[in-house]
Order: sequence, then C-alpha cells, then structure tokens
Amino acid sequence: HGSKASASIEQCAFRTVNNKLALDKDFLSLDRGGNLTIRSTSVQKIIENYRPVLYIVVSEKSNVILQQVNITSCEIFESSSGVIHLQYYTGGTVTLDQCQFRYNIAVTYMYEGYKPFAGALLIQLCESSLSSSYISGSEQQQLDSTRMLILNNCSFDNNIGDCGGAVTVSGTRTLLQEERLRFIRCFFENNRAGSTIYFGYMPFGNDIYFYINGIASNK
Repeated sequence: HGSKASASIEQCAFRTVNNKLALDKDFLSLDRGGNLTIRSTSVQKIIENYRPVLYIVVSEKSNVILQQVNITSCEIFESSSGVIHLQYYTGGTVTLDQCQFRYNIAVTYMYEGYKPFAGALLIQLCESSLSSSYISGSEQQQLDSTRMLILNNCSFDNNIGDCGGAVTVSGTRTLLQEERLRFIRCFFENNRAGSTIYFGYMPFGNDIYFYINGIASNK
C-alpha cells in the first residue's frame, strides 16, 4: 500500500485447495504507487466472486514487472474485470514478459456482453485529481513521460471474457493517444468474447477489444 510499497514474488505456485469454492476478495492486490515484481510463478484454478485475481494500481512511481508468469484456468463469477486488472494512472511502467494466459474465464450472467472487459487482462486507463500531474481547475493532467506498458512475447490461449476474449483496453480517447502501449511478438489463439454466444450484435473483440468513451473497436 502506498508509493513506497515494494513486493517481490519468485518461483511460487498459487492455487486453492478446493478449486470449486470461490474467493470473495482479491487474491493479490497492489495499491497505487507501489512496486511489484513477479517472476517464474504460476497461478492456477483460482475462482473469484466479482473481483480480479490480480488487482494492480499503477501510478507515477510504480514499476511493475511480470516475467514468466502463467495464469491458467482462473474464473471470475459476475465479473467486472479480467483475471488481471491493471488500473493505470498518469505514470509508471508495466512490463509483462513471456507470460501465458490460458483457459481463463471472466463473464457476466448469460454472457450479456455489455461490460468492457476480457478474460485474461483488463487495462484501464484512468485520470485522477490525486495525481501529482493533475492541473488544478483545468480538469486535465499532464501524463508522466515514464508512462509505458509493454507486453513482450506473451501468449493468450482459449480465454473467454464478456466483450473481449483476451485483452481489453478502456479509457478516454486522450489517454489512449498519450499512452505508450506496445504488444511485441504476442500470440493469440482461440480467444472468444462471451457476448458472441447469445448476443452477436454487441461490440466485441475476440483477441483485443478497445473501449474508448463509448466508441468501440475490436481486433
């Protein structure tokens, strides 16, 4: 919790003893401003009610690294985000390197397709009056030059979300234009937006879904 918080997790495996019972809180949560490193770690068969498995809030002083992290067969009932939720404020860096997301499910009841999130990863671009770069009285803020999100050599296989199958990026048009978001040599296969099961007319993206101020686009 807080800008001076720092945590490191390496060569660990997380799973529940009874994979039929759902948790009611975040499995792992990092508050705004903290640093987090997770390497060579697996998270398997975690079931949550409503909340993501990994909830990470990123701001100016954050440095988040997930390297060789495997998220497999996790599920969220009545979800409001993906299995991993990155709530991204005005600065900081996030790197996902050689991570695998397989067979994760995050859907609403009956796959309505009206909530903008995907099964594996929700990247939520946010503004905040609490940010040090917020310009008082202007309702604007200057994004920190360190703000960058990189997904390198990551694979997304057989994930199901509501409007998006694998990855959803949400926010405003301005934030999306100023965000340095890079997908490098990533692999997508057999991901599916749950809305296509019953509500094929809803906007969706099986692999990457952009939800920007009510203007939807997909890939």
